[in-house]
Amino acid sequence: MTEKREAWAAMIGAIVVLAAALVLIHEHPYRRMEEAPMSIPAHAWIEGFSDTCLETVTVDIGVQGSYTSRPFIDPWHGPSLVIGTLDHSFSDPFFAAEFSVPELCSTEASEPTHVRIVCLSKEGKPETIDLRVTPDGKDLAIATNGHEWKGSEGGGRKTKCLELKTDIPKRDLAPLQRAFLDDSPSERCSKTKAPRRKVPAVVQRVLLPKDDERAGADYLRLQTDWLPHRLCRDTTKVRIVLPPTVGPSVDLGVFADQCERCSGGLLDEPNGVSFRCHGHWSASALLVYQLGDHLYIAEENHIRRVPLPCGVELDFRIDEFVGLLGIDPPASKKK
Repeated sequence: MTEKREAWAAMIGAIVVLAAALVLIHEHPYRRMEEAPMSIPAHAWIEGFSDTCLETVTVDIGVQGSYTSRPFIDPWHGPSLVIGTLDHSFSDPFFAAEFSVPELCSTEASEPTHVRIVCLSKEGKPETIDLRVTPDGKDLAIATNGHEWKGSEGGGRKTKCLELKTDIPKRDLAPLQRAFLDDSPSERCSKTKAPRRKVPAVVQRVLLPKDDERAGADYLRLQTDWLPHRLCRDTTKVRIVLPPTVGPSVDLGVFADQCERCSGGLLDEPNGVSFRCHGHWSASALLVYQLGDHLYIAEENHIRRVPLPCGVELDFRIDEFVGLLGIDPPASKKK
């Protein structure tokens, strides 16, 4: 009799558990979402999409990049206005001024859904970049001087919405714009009667000090990975040697990747020298130019100004320098 009672009790317990399970299934959270105080409809969880924002993605807008080096370089972009994962490249920096890359741009309007930035780009002319979050919040509409295109920064997830943020300040770009290719003498030389004269400016390599961490790449070796096969030094310092009567030598900094594929030579406008060497994973550049009575040297994201004697026009000599780069000596100046 006791055994029968225990069997009935076990059966009743199983029925109770089954009934509870049916209640839980009937009251599944998917069905109860309509009653829950949530900002996202039930079908978003079931079907995997939503017309509302679960997450806000901040698109940072800034200016970054280098005139003289860049990792993972193909192609070379140089300094750019960076918009999240997008970038808008600038042209070469031929301004008669000492400046840093961030000084090329000014913010004219800044809201979470709209940012307007003006940058000095090709030929030193101002370029207006308008960035607007689309009405659904999912995409970014970008207009450059009125020509609009779209770029998605939401990572392909429809549950993300965008907001814009920039730390670029508002600044007066007019002085830098006026300095583009300005070859006039400075106030220092404007009242002198010094005759215009050409002086040699020899571009030379300088061995790195032994205690420099990059000195291990500063040795002469035969490069056979691609044509032209040549003797080269991968990394050296570079300087311009001037006649003692003109002034001391001018250091141009460290130039790397010289055993890679290299190009460049003399510039016509402005008077100067430009080289780029591209490796598999990095690239380096050398840029120096003269405007008026100053020499301008690219150093990462900065242009440095060095005064020259009044009336001096530099005659850049690069014949020896280009040999180790696998570049033919120039027959004449070319840009």
